[in-house]
Amino acid sequence: MGHLFIMLGLMLHAAIYSVPKQSTLEPVALKNYALIKYPVVDLFGSATFPDGPLPASTRTHVICPRINQGLFNEVFEIEQVGPHSTAIIIPWAIYGYDSSGKPQNRYWVATKNLLTLSAIPTQYLKEIPLFNSSKNNITLKRPFSAPDGVTYSIGTQFALKRHDASYAYVSCFDTVTAQVKEYAIPKSRCIMHEKNSRLTGRQKFIQLLTGFIDEVQQHFPKNTIAYIWGGSSFTRSYTPEYYEDASGFHRTEQDTGPLSGYDCSNLVLRFAHMAHVPYYFKTTSMLEKYGKKFTDSDILQEGDLIWLQGHVVIISNLADTLVTESCGYENFVGKVQTIRLSQLLKGINTWQDLLDAYRHNKPVMRLDAHGNNYKESPVKIFKLI
Repeated sequence: MGHLFIMLGLMLHAAIYSVPKQSTLEPVALKNYALIKYPVVDLFGSATFPDGPLPASTRTHVICPRINQGLFNEVFEIEQVGPHSTAIIIPWAIYGYDSSGKPQNRYWVATKNLLTLSAIPTQYLKEIPLFNSSKNNITLKRPFSAPDGVTYSIGTQFALKRHDASYAYVSCFDTVTAQVKEYAIPKSRCIMHEKNSRLTGRQKFIQLLTGFIDEVQQHFPKNTIAYIWGGSSFTRSYTPEYYEDASGFHRTEQDTGPLSGYDCSNLVLRFAHMAHVPYYFKTTSMLEKYGKKFTDSDILQEGDLIWLQGHVVIISNLADTLVTESCGYENFVGKVQTIRLSQLLKGINTWQDLLDAYRHNKPVMRLDAHGNNYKESPVKIFKLI
């Protein structure tokens, strides 16, 4: 299993970090790749999906059609195109393997939300981060509301043109006007990708995650980062209120466009990707089967993951015994939260308690938002990297 993890990790590392040069893609090949046109678009598990807004989450026995989200400027390979829906491949979001060992990472998206690279004038390809020959790109670590009224999600990348002490000046191809536009983004809202970073991927992962949550709580103390099934974006916070009907759970400020938030797996996946950590587990079942298991020779570290049946939790602060999760609605949470370990698991008050349960295969009891028993589960620990 260890060799398999290493092999898969190297495959993902290559998928994330290998940036093809513009000259390596001939015009014919450009037809096989597409750009996400809008700030956030929903991705689905099949070619058929509803036209209207989706709930934040369905009931536990019903799978929501939305299984992921794509962000502006992301480029994906087209596997199958249709007039209404198109299948794309995301190399770093794998939810299974078929019988031949091929990764299952196909997602469906409304065709209107994509722009094939062949439709972009060649001189403008350099405005797409993937083709930025200098590789000087920035990633948003906070939402950015542009002067033209467009709000871009955390995790969105732009091609960096220049920067000064306060701003990163980026350019992008406007898919509506077919022209290039430039933004001045405060450096406090983005990650400058420096070649010689002093932070490891693990440290960057925790720094990005906890900094994001702390800032939302500081500036919007009455709002939450919503739990959204298949959510992998953040453009806005919501009030804590939600309601349930026959179709599932809904935010009271339900938008007509894609909802903003994360599910448990996508919270890990998106922030790991932002930190350039080779992590690709789209589901908790993938993590359990292929993740790097914590062993007796390992030391518990911030960023390590607690696996529970159908759920994943991040160890975010060792000193204060804190964990971070995007928790669903069935146990009255419905948001991203940082809580004490003892609030997550009954009778598990210390890291040693957690390690003892894991090493002795003792089931643990998850608690709901009111401190009541919610669901018994086996517990496992995995290394982020």
